[in-house]
Amino acid sequence: MPPRASPSPASTPVTVAHLRSASGSGGGPDKTIFAEASLIDPARVRLLCIYLRKPDDSLDGIRHRARDAGASLLEIPGRSLFDCTQFQALRHLLQRERVDVLHCHEPKGDLLGALMPLAASRVRIITTLHGWTAPRSRKSALFARLDRLCLRRFEQVLAVSRPLEHAARQAGARSVQYLPNGVDTLRWQPGQAATHPALAMLAPSWRWVGYVGRLSDEKAPERFVQMAARVVRAMPDAGFVLAGDGPCLDACRRLAGELGLGDHVVLTGRLEETAIRCLLDRLTLLVNPSRTEGLPNNVLEAMAMAVPVVATAVGGVPDLVQDGTTGVLIPPTQDDIPDALARAVLSLMRDPDLLRRMGQAGRARVEREFSFHARVETMTALYETLTRRA
Repeated sequence: MPPRASPSPASTPVTVAHLRSASGSGGGPDKTIFAEASLIDPARVRLLCIYLRKPDDSLDGIRHRARDAGASLLEIPGRSLFDCTQFQALRHLLQRERVDVLHCHEPKGDLLGALMPLAASRVRIITTLHGWTAPRSRKSALFARLDRLCLRRFEQVLAVSRPLEHAARQAGARSVQYLPNGVDTLRWQPGQAATHPALAMLAPSWRWVGYVGRLSDEKAPERFVQMAARVVRAMPDAGFVLAGDGPCLDACRRLAGELGLGDHVVLTGRLEETAIRCLLDRLTLLVNPSRTEGLPNNVLEAMAMAVPVVATAVGGVPDLVQDGTTGVLIPPTQDDIPDALARAVLSLMRDPDLLRRMGQAGRARVEREFSFHARVETMTALYETLTRRA
């Protein structure tokens, strides 16, 4: 296991509680939360992970992640966005555990966190902005508006991308810091992953292009399938794998069938971390076709594994991918994004030397600028500073 953040002379560890609303296996923010839990020094920070959920939601994937990280997981069930029983349960839990810093994530967590100083004045309240989904429904638009209003209540707002940093300042947040996601470069490095049974269906003679992440509307996985159909017509030995689950899984499977892609498209469902590392070691390219993003962990992990990236230039993606150096960026204003993705993929796959240089440049950039160990040290120092202000 990689070394934890180095200790400091502090005699009593700061008690920090992450607050998050999620279901199933969660997403990118959960990966960041549990990576921090696995690396942070327990002599300096006692870390709790509090998850809000609906009574019928399964948190099996979250529980599995918590166990792997050695994290303390506490669950608070509730029936709606404005569930007073969840607020009361959270207040009681913070008092019982003598929490010093409440670290919120996503709109519902932010809403409860913003109200908490009224009931638990000793707790310092901060939040991380991971990104808002595109307002394609009244519900998501309402959540985004509420979240922007809540930002003024936090002592510190952390933004994982430059656009989110700007949005937080525009919303009137008191103190905003840019702190991008990171990746553990000791765990995520090329050439170390063995074969994995979950990937047995990938033909060894084909060159594989991958999508790794949640299959949901804002991630636009259908663009990946549409792109695959165009690439296969010109490059019959290309294969495409979608690794992840979500509400668009069945629609992607149907679309692949309608386009006659057959064995050229493989949908694996959700993969655990070891399988994802093995998959990235097999990929020629990663494609990230999202409509909206914060700072995507899948792109960081691909770059750490020396895999070039083709992605839409949304959210914090341009903070990661250097167009022409570590991958190719597609403007989100393109009329036909699947076609633009396909042209970029074909161009790169026909130039093995460029692919190799891009992969090496991506790995070097992650090592230099996106180390998770450095991020954990920054967070530890922030938690300790906030507690000293109390």
